[in-house]
Amino acid sequence: MNPSKSSPQILFWRSIETANLQELQKLIKSNPDLLSLTKTDPTLFDEELTADALPLLGSDTKNMGGLQFALMRLDEEITPSSTNSSPSIEAKHAIIEYLIEVFIKKVISFFFFSLCSFPILFLIIIMI
Repeated sequence: MNPSKSSPQILFWRSIETANLQELQKLIKSNPDLLSLTKTDPTLFDEELTADALPLLGSDTKNMGGLQFALMRLDEEITPSSTNSSPSIEAKHAIIEYLIEVFIKKVISFFFFSLCSFPILFLIIIMI
C-alpha cells in the first residue's frame, strides 16, 4: 500500500509504531479527532510486561488509544512492520510525551468550556 494513499487512521497508528513524531504532530494538527481513535486489533507488547500488564489490562488488549498503544510498545523489541529496525527509546519517549501533552490540552479545554457553560460553578471554582 502506498503510504501517501493511506487513511489518516492508518498513518496515525503507523506514526506511533515507528515513533515518527513529525508525522504524528502533522496528523493530529490536521485531524484532532485522531486522539479519540482506538485500535481494534489486539496490541502486542513485550513479553516481559505480560506479568504486570495482564492483571491491569486483562487478556484483551483491544480498544487501546494512541497513548496506551505507545506505552505498551515502549520497551518492546518487536520490529515494526513498516521498518527494518525498532525505533530508539528516545524516539518512543518523544511520542509518549507529545501524546500526554496534547491529551492534557484536550482535557483542560473540555473542562474549561464545560465550566464556562455553568458560570456559577466556574465562579465557585475560581473563588476556592
